[in-house]
Amino acid sequence: MTIKSILEPFDRDDVFCNLATWEMMFADGLMDNPDVADSLAWLLCEIIRESENSKKARPRIVNTLKLGLEFVYPYTHAGRLSYEAYLYCVSGLLAPGDVLQDILKSVISRAESAPQQAD
Repeated sequence: MTIKSILEPFDRDDVFCNLATWEMMFADGLMDNPDVADSLAWLLCEIIRESENSKKARPRIVNTLKLGLEFVYPYTHAGRLSYEAYLYCVSGLLAPGDVLQDILKSVISRAESAPQQAD
């Protein structure tokens, strides 16, 4: 089996993230950073290879993706903003009545009680 036989052909219409979405999310960040583009391409190939090798690979793939989510969190807007809020909290500079944990618990509670998107 060659890498080309793994990657081609495929149904470009049977996807959960279409090409326009990929472009919107990644084009600007990848355009001037071929190292990141290479790393993303490698990761995507590894996920494809792993999923093609075995039906038992699903837990390993999911665990790898979850680990990746944990890793990228500090680099996200949410990660940076939560760190900044944490610094205000530990330095005692939050406004009176603003308890960071209570604010976050409220946000999480609303998210958990909202109707979930159907599969």
